[in-house]
Amino acid sequence: KDIYRIQLPQEARPDPVVLVKGKVLNANTNEPLYASVHFKSQKVQSEYGVARSDPQNGTYKIVLPKGDAYQYLAKIDGYLSLAKQIDLTEADRYGEVEENLYVVPLEKGQKIPLSNIFFVRTKDELLQKSYGELDRLVNILKEYPTLEIELGGHTDNHGQSTLNFDLSLRRVATVKQYLVMEGIAPHRLHTKGYGDTQPIASNDRELNRRLNRRVEFTILSL
Repeated sequence: KDIYRIQLPQEARPDPVVLVKGKVLNANTNEPLYASVHFKSQKVQSEYGVARSDPQNGTYKIVLPKGDAYQYLAKIDGYLSLAKQIDLTEADRYGEVEENLYVVPLEKGQKIPLSNIFFVRTKDELLQKSYGELDRLVNILKEYPTLEIELGGHTDNHGQSTLNFDLSLRRVATVKQYLVMEGIAPHRLHTKGYGDTQPIASNDRELNRRLNRRVEFTILSL
């Protein structure tokens, strides 16, 4: 009889947050890893906070408030990070998201997707929300000054294959131009357009086609 429930007025309620949790894993072996987990606000393009994964099982948890979009990734020396993105600009209640974070050993031949690069539809014009991912690649290339990479462009299968090939090549040329403007030597950046020849998902619906429209980089030499 000593338990009561009241309804708070809207102005007294806490802002909604989302709990993001999962494991940090080696992308090649699925081995859990100890890492620092960094999350960055896309609204102000600055780091929002850092968490740590469990040394035993690689689990991590971060709490993100509403009203912004975030990029988050795991960092470990000797590995390259695969970044994730979550949009909470319209979140209106508490939620939980389970998302594993993957890192790739820094080795010749490794292929790393740049999952947060976006273009104007059917064009080679970068959208502003791509700059955070591109700046992350700039930092990697500056951290490893002898690293040479291939930038590979991919499209979905809509339209003519010859046009898709041309679009994929123009898009990675745009990415290369951005990196060169940020101080990366052109000879370290090789470009190749694959068009619609290497899908990673079925092209049967838009969600999957979006996965196929991507830019990846492959380590050519260290």
